[in-house]
Amino acid sequence: MSEQRQTNPLPIGRYWVDVSDTPKAPTLVDDFGAWADSNTSKVHVETTEETPAEHGNPRRLFAIFSVSAPVFFPAANFGFPNDAPPNVHSEQDVFGAPPPDPPGLQLPSFGDLAGVLPLLLILAVVLAAGNSRRRSEAWG
Repeated sequence: MSEQRQTNPLPIGRYWVDVSDTPKAPTLVDDFGAWADSNTSKVHVETTEETPAEHGNPRRLFAIFSVSAPVFFPAANFGFPNDAPPNVHSEQDVFGAPPPDPPGLQLPSFGDLAGVLPLLLILAVVLAAGNSRRRSEAWG
């Protein structure tokens, strides 16, 4: 769905990033907010979704932001952001849908096989009849 941007400074564009606090860096979510606040002339945060720390899971922040002029992004802290296409408006748009199947690896559905099944049945009957005839000729 989106491509990770691995250039610094970040070029003009729209991005999403998923940031989690860690035991070694317990303030990463706040640090992202501080980075965005210190770059308001170049960075506009469109939306954020924060998940509090609970049940042993760290605090997380999903953010969509746009860059109006090249800006340094502290990827060593947050990882590189991903390109956010126009249809991405929330975390659900990124993580909610299963990834599409790669071309050529899709299994046919039963509906696809329904039209082929009668032909396969006829082929099986013909092959079975041919095998029966060969066996009877070999014995006969």
